[in-house]
Amino acid sequence: MTPTKEQQAILNGFNMTDENIKVLALAGTGKTSTLLELVVQNPGLTFLYMAFNKAVKDEVEAKARKANITNLKVKTQNGFCLELARGAGLQTRNIKGYMSVKDTVARLGLTGNDRYLAYPAFQIMTRFMISRDAEMTMHHIPKDVEDRIYTNVRRFGKSMDESAILRETDKRMKSALNIARRLFASFDFNSDIMLHDAYVKLVQMHYNEVPVTEDVVLLDEAQDINPVFSDIASRFTARTIAVGDNNQAIYQFRGAKDYLQEMQTDQVFTLTQSFRFLPEIADKANLLLQHMTDLRLKGFENVEEEDTSAILCRSNMGCLTEAFNLLGTDTKFALEGGVDNEGFKMIADLVALNEGRTSDVQHPDLKGIWNMIDFQAELEQELLNKEWKTAMRVIDKMGGFDKALDVINEIKATQKNLPDNAVVITTMHKSKGKEWNSVRISDDAENAFYTSEIDAAGRRIRVAIPFEKAPVMEQNLFYVAVTRAKRNLEVGLCERLFVEPTTANTEIAEAA
Repeated sequence: MTPTKEQQAILNGFNMTDENIKVLALAGTGKTSTLLELVVQNPGLTFLYMAFNKAVKDEVEAKARKANITNLKVKTQNGFCLELARGAGLQTRNIKGYMSVKDTVARLGLTGNDRYLAYPAFQIMTRFMISRDAEMTMHHIPKDVEDRIYTNVRRFGKSMDESAILRETDKRMKSALNIARRLFASFDFNSDIMLHDAYVKLVQMHYNEVPVTEDVVLLDEAQDINPVFSDIASRFTARTIAVGDNNQAIYQFRGAKDYLQEMQTDQVFTLTQSFRFLPEIADKANLLLQHMTDLRLKGFENVEEEDTSAILCRSNMGCLTEAFNLLGTDTKFALEGGVDNEGFKMIADLVALNEGRTSDVQHPDLKGIWNMIDFQAELEQELLNKEWKTAMRVIDKMGGFDKALDVINEIKATQKNLPDNAVVITTMHKSKGKEWNSVRISDDAENAFYTSEIDAAGRRIRVAIPFEKAPVMEQNLFYVAVTRAKRNLEVGLCERLFVEPTTANTEIAEAA
């Protein structure tokens, strides 16, 4: 490896201080290569690479083997915490990522109306487990859980006035919180079963100092780690190098916090030379970055041509729409999730609701809705996620409720024996960490850049907003999608989000 000036500054800086280091690495700027080169240049030290997920772990391990690196261990955050949990006495091998409503009811012996609070209680417990907090409070009730409880109270209490609805909603939220507290209390290091989030939380609460056997921790994707692991990382007994991109923080909806912002250190380095995409792609990304950071990307002229392409969508229903549009064409496409795509399930639930088969409806958003009239009413009152409106439009395109399931089965049939160069259809969230030669941003991504307002006549209208006025997570997510392209990028309706900088902005960027 021949380091760039920025990479060399990191390699030199590591040996000039014993402090923790923060590296702000923009998209495709070779952060993994830089970290591995740091390991190679320091054979007298041992390193622990903390990967964001198993896919990253496998990728880093493969690169380390190829480079004959022997002083590096690679673990996922969960894998690291599981070892610590074992050290604290955890014995069970029955570890799950999720506990069903049925299992929650059985575990706590819930009866009566409490059974219907098992699902929101699990969501509350999950939000608590990924937090750095020591106690579970009303603060840990996610907004969507509060909204769902409120909506259900309205559904079943149509004769209640608004104040009564709010009182009942508050009562049920407190009941769900108490159930969540009981559920978490049922887990400890001696439990017969365990949840991944639970043992991470128990590790955080158990260790005052978090033991690390290696000399240095390389903390990858530090902008997206959960607060509970941020707290664990702040108590590592080893020196830490945190690497990530503030502008790619896209998991706030899960409770993630940007560790790069809270990490205390004077040693801050940057990586801005991308090796992923051409200068033309960098120019487009910089039109977004001008509203997000002082840093700017530099493109790479020698990006290799590949026979890979993708369509990136804002939602699962957007993915299904794109798949439907390609149905009957010569284009082979690989729909993320395959036959288990969430969009399929939403369509199937709406068909069941339309046919009066309410017992077959599975999505929690629709529980308690008994007919399409009530469904349409809640759509108009914006009590349901706007993705359900998209689902209704997709059903219309499919030819109506009578044909929707047949079309779904037809799409599913296309997902067999796909060629390697099939066009990948996936969400912008799932595109994180991936790259394709050609990327098209689906038009449904533009829908995120609107706000809902009431006009002078009292009508609810959609108003387009510029990129810089959108929520930070939407800005970050769109930047992630744009920077997945290596050579070709189509943005469709989203072209309006790319605004050339003003003279004042240009002068600021040049001064920086």
